Amino acid sequence: MNGSNDGLGRRAFLKKAAQVAAAAALSAGVAYGAVPKEERIDLADTMPTRAFGKTGVKLPILGYGSAALPKVWGNPLSTEDRVKLVRYAYDRGVHYYDTAGNYMESQSILGEALKGIRNNVYLVTKVETKAEKIEAPAAK
Repeated sequence: MNGSNDGLGRRAFLKKAAQVAAAAALSAGVAYGAVPKEERIDLADTMPTRAFGKTGVKLPILGYGSAALPKVWGNPLSTEDRVKLVRYAYDRGVHYYDTAGNYMESQSILGEALKGIRNNVYLVTKVETKAEKIEAPAAK
């Protein structure tokens, strides 16, 4: 590498990456639809699973991070298409979704996309604290 970024800043890179990811996901559905039904592979049944920590819950190894959903971070899709994208991932076997309050509209998009199937997914979130410093309890 020569250290040059060829004029593509971080924001532009993230926007292009979101566009490429969205296009790849949507075009995969088109390609899947072109395969004769008897030759299709059901990806939901073939995705490997792992136990989630000590919970014993078995989840597919692939999760969906919803940080790429907000328009403000460069997602070019309409709200309807973003909902379809999340549901498409679910239909292909993704049942682990990660979100956070500062991901703007991602939580409402996930809510709409997972309506009626919420009990079939593992939805995790993060919280933000405004505290400057959090003190750990003293050891006993």
